[in-house]
Amino acid sequence: MIPINLIVRTWIFSAVLIYVLILSVVHGKNIDKLKQSMVRVSVTSQSYSFVRPWEKKLPKSKRGIGVILEGHLILVTAGLVENATYVELEKLESGEKSPANIITVDYAANLGLIAPVNESFFDNNCKPISTVQKKATVGDRFSVWQFEKNGTPIVGDATLKSVHVEGYPYSRSSLLVFEIKVLLSRLGGSYTLPVLQKGKLVGMMMRHNQGNETMTLVPSPIITHFMADYNDGLYKGFPKAGFGFLKLEDPQTRRYLGISQHDSGVYVDKVQPGSAAFESGLKVGDVLLAIEQYDIDKFGQYEDPEYEKLLLSYLVTTRSFVGDSVEFLILRDKKERVLKLKLKAFNPDEYAIPPYRIDEKPKYTIVGGLVFQELSREYLREWGGNWFTSAPQEFVYLDMNQWDLIPPGKKVVFLSQVLPSEGNIGYHDLRFLQVTKINNMSIERLEDIKKALHKNSNPQHKIEFDDSPRVIYLDARNFELENNTIQERYGISNLTQF
Repeated sequence: MIPINLIVRTWIFSAVLIYVLILSVVHGKNIDKLKQSMVRVSVTSQSYSFVRPWEKKLPKSKRGIGVILEGHLILVTAGLVENATYVELEKLESGEKSPANIITVDYAANLGLIAPVNESFFDNNCKPISTVQKKATVGDRFSVWQFEKNGTPIVGDATLKSVHVEGYPYSRSSLLVFEIKVLLSRLGGSYTLPVLQKGKLVGMMMRHNQGNETMTLVPSPIITHFMADYNDGLYKGFPKAGFGFLKLEDPQTRRYLGISQHDSGVYVDKVQPGSAAFESGLKVGDVLLAIEQYDIDKFGQYEDPEYEKLLLSYLVTTRSFVGDSVEFLILRDKKERVLKLKLKAFNPDEYAIPPYRIDEKPKYTIVGGLVFQELSREYLREWGGNWFTSAPQEFVYLDMNQWDLIPPGKKVVFLSQVLPSEGNIGYHDLRFLQVTKINNMSIERLEDIKKALHKNSNPQHKIEFDDSPRVIYLDARNFELENNTIQERYGISNLTQF
């Protein structure tokens, strides 16, 4: 006779085994379903050289995982498709491929949409995925999706560490990020990976630090804003108010400004000319007390209904859209005032030193072997990830303080290098000099150089800089011949590119 306890143990073991088998089948079906919501994206890109602006750099290949959304669109990060010359999609299960077109890219938000050239690429097996709408809480569990070459998924278990606002890679915009802790077996050169929560999209990988196992995401609220803007028929981008502020922790400063110890507020120390803040009448010296119904504390944070303490920029950039009117409560001359800001889109061309120039040719002109360019952060990035310490420091300083140092509408035109020739002997080592005048005409943008050269009737061109040597001269009589020699010697197809 079989003992009762043995029968019970056998029954329990069988029940557990059946439960595990059922779970594995369900889990396997869920994985197969989610695989149909993602595609491998391979990109060939070729960026322009900002050091030798008449050339392009060598092509390079990038790979990532895109997420299929409603409307036959695929969401990727902007970093994956920047300077793309060819984009190809590949189904993870069948390996079927299709070239793709880039539909729209927002580098400020680091997001992009692509679509297959062949509409038949989307069949009944391709399942759109939706974005998480509920708030995320520290401690939430996510899954990071990677795939082997044969389509086998590698799902990394992740935990949400923090929700905060920080600067995005391409722009000066501070937007929301999710920071998660995840141990990945490998990244395999992926430029973007989807992160899911219960089968819904919670974010796209923006960067990953293998050392401390930390991944930063473009999170679901940014993705939702991006898609809502796109789906209304005209993508305008994320808004930007256009002001900077200082914390008001010092009690003496608060007392001087007429703010009690317990009041809120930050000190406005910069206002970008032409911005929404500028047009509303916001001034340096104002104290910003509140945005809409949200009080701003002395650290520049407010109590967000979803994410608790967040930097005030989230109210402007993500909880609002381009064209919205937002109320600012300020203190000026110890009296409260209300300003209304009509929010504008972030536009890199409005900056004296644009934060990025991607998918477009750099501007330059070469005269007598002297290479003149307009300064952009893209040029500074040629010094690598630590450009803020390794790039020419006078230019880094200008970039960081451009609202204060550079008049509205003016660009920074500079001599980047000299291509040696007989006509510029003695100047071969000159570089990184800001041009102030040519032939006594002020230079405010690159196009002014051509005007200044053409109007000169003297036998020499006079070029003035902001630093030593303050003035140099070039022979104007043999200028055309010298330019032709430079062009032929260095194999430059165009001496000017605006």
